[in-house]
Amino acid sequence: MDSALASFTRRLGARAGKKKALVATARKLAVLFYKMMSEGFIWNDMGSQRYEAQVKERQVKSLIKKAQGLGLSVVASQGAGEINEEIALA
Repeated sequence: MDSALASFTRRLGARAGKKKALVATARKLAVLFYKMMSEGFIWNDMGSQRYEAQVKERQVKSLIKKAQGLGLSVVASQGAGEINEEIALA
């Protein structure tokens, strides 16, 4: 099973470069470790698929907000497991 941290590293590496992605992942691990030690926080990895689904959901929300800011109306429809967006002039 692929972890959410591995997906985070790959996604960030593609965008910002491998070195920055590794530093960001190391920081994320350090923060998780600190929370586990200081607060008794229990971390359960959500897995790569769930992480990627959350990223996609955030991207869709961001694009809808940008389209509405440009005066476009967005109509979402669910089909075949994917979200299809229709954008029309308002």
